[in-house]
Amino acid sequence: MGFFYDQKEQAQTKSGKHFLIGSYFNTSFLCPAIKKLQNDPKLLGIATKYLDAQAVHQGNLMWWSFSGDITYRQKSQAAQLFHYDIDDYRFLKFFFYLTDVDEQSGPHVCVRGSHNKKRLSHLWLRKRETDQDISDYYGSESLVKICGKAGFGFAEDPLCFHKGITPTHKDRLILQIEFARTDYGMQHDFRAACLLKYT
Repeated sequence: MGFFYDQKEQAQTKSGKHFLIGSYFNTSFLCPAIKKLQNDPKLLGIATKYLDAQAVHQGNLMWWSFSGDITYRQKSQAAQLFHYDIDDYRFLKFFFYLTDVDEQSGPHVCVRGSHNKKRLSHLWLRKRETDQDISDYYGSESLVKICGKAGFGFAEDPLCFHKGITPTHKDRLILQIEFARTDYGMQHDFRAACLLKYT
């Protein structure tokens, strides 16, 4: 269900759905700047040091989070509730805001220290967690909300609890570049061109 960003409203009308997320595909093939970033020696060096092993590029993701009111279930589907990733035993993600991100445009939130210290139920009953549950266990002071101008970047161990807050007034565009100890071929954004048809 491809569409250009400036045609989002028409695409929503045509589909009869409110879009929560809009993803780009084949980013390293289509964008030299992203390809350069995924091969950047500084990013690779940071990841290698953090992982205590030669870091391997595992994939990129770039997506819009669209503003508007959405349900709890839709937030869960859009990764806008607290969760953690298990892409590998050790991995690191770099995020870059491609639009200005403030309180109204979906800042990223992570829970400091939660990559190492999890409640047993968080390990065995892995699911989306409520803000209250996370605050009660980790303390509200552990929540780190990240705002920044377009071009701002940060690194995160995604074994920590994290989420993107639902944008309320402005859409957010973000780029993720992931490194791990192993490339399982599961985290890339490669798609056949024939599947990416414009509406």
